[in-house]
Amino acid sequence: MFNLNESNQFFISNAPTDMRVGVNAMCGKVRQAGRNPTDGKVYVFVGKPRKVMKLLHWERGGEIPRAQLKNYHGAIQTDGYKVYDYFERQENVTLLGCMAHIRRKFAEAERACPGVSSKVLEYIGLLYTQEENLRQRKASYEEVAKERKEKGLPIMDAMEAWMKVASKTTTPVPELNVAGTKCVSQKKQAALAGAVCLRGVKVTVRRVTS
Repeated sequence: MFNLNESNQFFISNAPTDMRVGVNAMCGKVRQAGRNPTDGKVYVFVGKPRKVMKLLHWERGGEIPRAQLKNYHGAIQTDGYKVYDYFERQENVTLLGCMAHIRRKFAEAERACPGVSSKVLEYIGLLYTQEENLRQRKASYEEVAKERKEKGLPIMDAMEAWMKVASKTTTPVPELNVAGTKCVSQKKQAALAGAVCLRGVKVTVRRVTS
């Protein structure tokens, strides 16, 4: 589903394309041609019999997920991009944040100014350790939800308290401002993960390193 009009630019591959390829392979072909698959242009791939074609078009306006998930009931986990805030206002949808994306911004701030976000990275490390321990012992959804509520949420509350203090006592660092904004926008959704587990929805927390 695309939102295409006369303002779009189209680029057509000059060689037949195997129609079994997926999005990643098509992105790779675009990059091989020296272009960026996320630049908003429309890249057209045609099969060898010239009867089937695939279009690759990157959109970040939110129209596609809103249309595809129009009647969806359940949990949706996102990277915190603002267009997904729409789902937080929909009944029967629980919007979940991603701690990996939150951590990434604080890691960028730490690289730009060592020490500025080391404490919050320590808190996130505790959350990752907790998740790894749960995974290692093959905890049930109920056990995961219970431990996240009893041990994980207090850590997230401590992160929030740290951010409030840091916002008033730390010399402005652009990367830290971005990290704090993303963390605040996703804290509520990330905190819901344990509660959602009680309803049988598996929530995955990825381990990432800076």
